[in-house]
Amino acid sequence: MGLDHIRCRKLLGFLEREYEVVRGFALFPDEVVRGGLNTIFQRQVLSESVLFEQNVDILFIEGRLRLQITSQETEQHGIQFKVRAETLKKFADKGGIIVLDLFGESILSTSSGKKKLQEYQDFFREATLPSIHLPESSKEFLVFGALLSDDEARELVPHAIDEEHKVRGGIFNVKVTSDYLTWIHPILQSAYEGVANLLLSSPWPLFASIQDKVVIMGNPSTHLLAMDMFWDGGAPIFGVLNDFGNGCSVTITGAPFLDSVLEAGPSDAIIFISNLLALLQREQRERYPYLMQPNYEQSVVVPIDQYKIDLRSDDMRFMLSEPVYIEESRLYEFKEIKGGNPVDAIKNTADEYVVAFLNSGGGHIYWGIRDADRVVIGVHLTSKERDVLRRVVTEKLTQIQPAVAPTAYKIEFHEVYQDKGVVVPDLWVVEIIVPYASTTDLYFTGGNQAFVKTDAGKKKLSGPELQDEIRRRSAK
Repeated sequence: MGLDHIRCRKLLGFLEREYEVVRGFALFPDEVVRGGLNTIFQRQVLSESVLFEQNVDILFIEGRLRLQITSQETEQHGIQFKVRAETLKKFADKGGIIVLDLFGESILSTSSGKKKLQEYQDFFREATLPSIHLPESSKEFLVFGALLSDDEARELVPHAIDEEHKVRGGIFNVKVTSDYLTWIHPILQSAYEGVANLLLSSPWPLFASIQDKVVIMGNPSTHLLAMDMFWDGGAPIFGVLNDFGNGCSVTITGAPFLDSVLEAGPSDAIIFISNLLALLQREQRERYPYLMQPNYEQSVVVPIDQYKIDLRSDDMRFMLSEPVYIEESRLYEFKEIKGGNPVDAIKNTADEYVVAFLNSGGGHIYWGIRDADRVVIGVHLTSKERDVLRRVVTEKLTQIQPAVAPTAYKIEFHEVYQDKGVVVPDLWVVEIIVPYASTTDLYFTGGNQAFVKTDAGKKKLSGPELQDEIRRRSAK
């Protein structure tokens, strides 16, 4: 949305080449538009009915959300933002795709910053948009001119944007490497095809819940995000996808598509957004009829992943004694089978790892890959043993509480290859694909044990940890 004042002309040029684009400064209720707002704002204000009468697939919002110009009509209707949160939610509920490219906001730069931040959080929550990360330490979100002493400024600011990634001013780059992609959800990695570098400027860190998917990560070594914001965590998140409803909502910060950022150095942001929009549109067309079925189960949502969560495995050939190119993380777990009974070895731990992934955002468990070095060793299974394994694992997973439909999981057997593409007989990599769960409930095994996924494996929750996790989820 935006007209002559738009600062993302390269992005707009791409969109107008690839899509039929309707441009506007804001989206207001029909009755407000009829009140003469076009002449007040002297820019094109669109009616909300445009979204629903013209079969719009994608709503792309760039720049500030908050109105800087008000009128009697907007104040009368309590309109603070360029589009109402309830309108965005209605659009998403009908299967629409929302992309919010948020930049130019200085929410904390004034004494009313906390109030503004809460208003934004309320807006994001009502609109079902991924939200802003809230500060977790006294160092975060500082207004440098007002809150930092000279000593603190000398200590923090020079090291805030590391020289390796700094481009100029507040612009820094994010290098897309194999390590970087381990943080990106598998279904979204095709958005990075042909993308080696992204430039960002003064991004807001975002919050990713267990149901959300990370779209863009930052550098762990970059701490100064804007002149009024210091990051005191690990790698910040600058792009998040929420797709556990009927539609998809993406929030992106850091102005990667802003003309001045694109001109600051090499950036593949236009390739990235081209890939991302095509991916979301394609997957939305595939999953929307499934979501609209009357027997659709809301307690467990398998959003885009229902069709493509195993995208990486399909693209990957498992070579005996060779390492796989993915690494263990919160999305992937590798297990080596030791002993002479692989069926029991997998059955005895499958429910614990599945519960850990259900409680932590979904993912993949691979048996037959050594976790120490990612080398493929395989699992010896005859045809009969594979049938038994499917049955006993399914029986074990049906005992998980709250109940999860067996069709929500996928059990895959991947062939293992020797040199020259020769398949090793009866040697497999066994994979269980665990979906994202939309509920905030905590999952337990049939033995009433709760686990969460960690970078190092799984962690059993008990005592105070279990109570804290239940309390945290209940507060959401």
